[in-house]
Amino acid sequence: MILKNLEANANTIVTEYDINFHIVNSNAELRHENLVNCDAIIFRSDYVSFVKTEIQRIRKADNPALYLKPIYVATKRAYLRLDKNVDGYLGDDELNGIVEEVSVLVDRINEIVDFDFPKHATFHQKNFIKLCQYLLTRDINLKARRSREAHMGFRYNFVNYLVPNLELNQFLDLVNDMKKVGYINTKLAERVNLCRDCSSSYLHFVETCHKCKSVDIESESLIHHFRCAYIGPESDFQQDDVLMCPKCDKVLRHIGVDYDKPSEIINCNSCNHQSQQSAILANCVDCGKENDLKTLHSKEMYNISLTEQGKNLAINPISLFGEYKAEKDDKLELEIDQSTFDLLVRQESKKKRDKKYASYTLEILFSEETLATLVPSEIRTFQMEFKKILVNYLQEIDLFTAVTPLNYKLLMISKTERYAEDMAETLRYNINKVLNDNFSDPEHQLQVTKIKL
Repeated sequence: MILKNLEANANTIVTEYDINFHIVNSNAELRHENLVNCDAIIFRSDYVSFVKTEIQRIRKADNPALYLKPIYVATKRAYLRLDKNVDGYLGDDELNGIVEEVSVLVDRINEIVDFDFPKHATFHQKNFIKLCQYLLTRDINLKARRSREAHMGFRYNFVNYLVPNLELNQFLDLVNDMKKVGYINTKLAERVNLCRDCSSSYLHFVETCHKCKSVDIESESLIHHFRCAYIGPESDFQQDDVLMCPKCDKVLRHIGVDYDKPSEIINCNSCNHQSQQSAILANCVDCGKENDLKTLHSKEMYNISLTEQGKNLAINPISLFGEYKAEKDDKLELEIDQSTFDLLVRQESKKKRDKKYASYTLEILFSEETLATLVPSEIRTFQMEFKKILVNYLQEIDLFTAVTPLNYKLLMISKTERYAEDMAETLRYNINKVLNDNFSDPEHQLQVTKIKL
């Protein structure tokens, strides 16, 4: 059947070789219950905003029979404006040209176990399941694509219908967790620098004064006079139309013979500060944050493919919500939650002991400045790595809890006071060393407090 022969003013259902196509001609509101029962959707509308809005509604639904629905467009304008972010373009071609392709997609979609997302499923967990199912049914890998409209400068087909522009960074953090669990493989496509405050990639790089950060600076050549070895800015040598050394009053005629220009000097017109180099700031176009280059957040953009484990997850997704939750809640050896820790501390404080042994708590408290320049994913990594270090200092009968990423408490049972004091000093010294080794110019105040129970 030829699409151009269809009625152009009404939505309709067309059957071709037992495949039901829902043809969307008008911008009348589409009812999801009608779309579920068709095999594929074809948009013939030139109203791109309408088409995009309806595709988003379809992809954001929780029913796999709807959010995985094959979607095609029949106008070149819509196809290009949607950046090919649909299953295909038909133009005025016959429907039977895609019947076989749609039949294969329908069979793959039907293999997915019908299920309802559990109530505790997070927004990004749902989207990850949808992504796995989309990659499986389309038999494709997902590529990071440059986009001027994307907050981070990159986008992913299908994902951009699910995840708001400003939340892609958090979704990619979950994707990275899923790689560790074994559901996906990734290949580095690009590395982008992002604003520390809003994760935008739209940065304006400017040269500024080191002292006052003004952009009103000028560069000037330094002149080295060979004869007297005087070095100074070119303005000091300028006398009318000639260069004259301010030290020995000799006229400089030939560069390379009388003098050379070894470097430049930066003059600030706001505060008169002079320096050999300017300071480079990356000003965020979106939020206005002034970022030093060393504090920019570097984010890896990956191409994504499913592993065999990921393909099994796509078919039977309910397994994610037990396994992933267990992975995220898995505590290290000797680690307990804070309420249990507080209960054990109260019990230990009531026990009668001899004069030689007692139980002690050690509280480790970092200042807020320690993690101020880290983004959430880096803070989680810091906390996990620090807990692994902490476990190495404990004996089998000792316990600890992580109150916050900046606050940790240790319970040391049946120890001498000398042991507790040595432990506090050892932790204080070694933690400070770790901070100094891993943070450039760290500003931190570390408190390690010992309390006898």
